[in-house]
This record gives sequence, C-alpha cells and structure tokens, in this order.
Amino acid sequence: MQRLQRCKTPILLGALLFLGACGYRFAGQGELPSSVQRIDIPLLENRSGVTGIETVFTNDLIYEFTRASRASAQLARSGAEADAELTGVIGPITIKTITHRGQQVALERRVTATLSATIVSSNGTVLWSVEKLTDNEAYIVSGDKLATEHNRQEALLQISQRMAETIYNGFTTDF
Repeated sequence: MQRLQRCKTPILLGALLFLGACGYRFAGQGELPSSVQRIDIPLLENRSGVTGIETVFTNDLIYEFTRASRASAQLARSGAEADAELTGVIGPITIKTITHRGQQVALERRVTATLSATIVSSNGTVLWSVEKLTDNEAYIVSGDKLATEHNRQEALLQISQRMAETIYNGFTTDF
C-alpha cells in the first residue's frame, strides 16, 4: 500500500505539470484584455417586473469583476474614465410550479431569469456580449407566505451570483 502511494505522487505531479505546460486553465482564470484597466458597470435595466432585482444583479457583477484575486481591472467612478462599460438588461423572470400535492397545493416552484449583457470599449467596439443568458433555481413553497417569498428571493440571489460568474468567465476566457 505504501509503495502504491509513492507511485501516485510522481504521477499526480507529472499530470499537474503537463496540464500547466499546455496552457490549460480553469474557467474564469483567463485574462482581461490589456486595454481594460477600468470598467464601468452602471445599474442594469430591469424589464423583469421584479422590483429592485437590478440592484442585486448589478452588485453581483461588480463583485465578480473587482475581486482582487481574479481581475486586474478596477471599477471606474464614471463612464468617462472607464476603458470599457458593461451594460445589461434583465429580461423576464418567470415562476412555475414544479411539484404539487393535489390540484391546488404547490410544494416547489422554479424561478427562471434571463439576462443580456454587453461589454463595450471606450471607442465603441463590442468586446463581448451574450443574449438571453438563462438560469433557474428551484425553491420550496411553504404554508407561510413570508417564508415562501424569502425562499424565492434566495433562489434569485443564487441565479444572480451564477450569472455574474458566467459573464465574468465568458469575458475572460476569450482573452
């Protein structure tokens, strides 16, 4: 058994060196274009019908693009000093019952959100865009309406975080 462990270590080390040497990277570990040092992320447009969701989605995008360990870009104080601007539109947010008891009692619902985003350089060139990015999350329906609303909000938070990661990863993977 000890001999097997000694054999595994060099093999694992060799595999890691090989993957690093061939340029393999995990998603989102790519580079921003060298021309983007400051990015402006204004409040997203909300066409969803869910009040205030644009703030949640915008804040998650800002977080993803400014985490010190991930990006070299800084958040611009205004669009005038930015090298690029990320704009977006939150499209429809729909809710559907996915499990129920009998005809009238919902047990679980799925919330689905759609987002379109574009990153444009200061000279007007589209650097990256995505149309109708869609994600969903299931949540529990409770007999308590406040608990159900809290569960729906938590599901929307999860969707927002995943979409922000997807946009950041998609933008940096291209460069």
